[in-house]
Amino acid sequence: MENEALKGALLALFPMITERLKQTHDIAAAAGACAATGNHGGAFRILLDIEQNTYEANMLLNAACLIRRESEE
Repeated sequence: MENEALKGALLALFPMITERLKQTHDIAAAAGACAATGNHGGAFRILLDIEQNTYEANMLLNAACLIRRESEE
């Protein structure tokens, strides 16, 4: 039963990771559009908004990796 609970937790993390990465992609696309208009300073300021999403996606990925390892034991 414990193994099933771990697998359920692992599956719950996938959409969370995907959402953070989609948000990061959207921010990067906005920064690219800004840079394409010649506003490089604005593009850089927009890119700074990526940091929190990438941090969260990385932490969720680390959690998924830990759960996977624990479910295999």
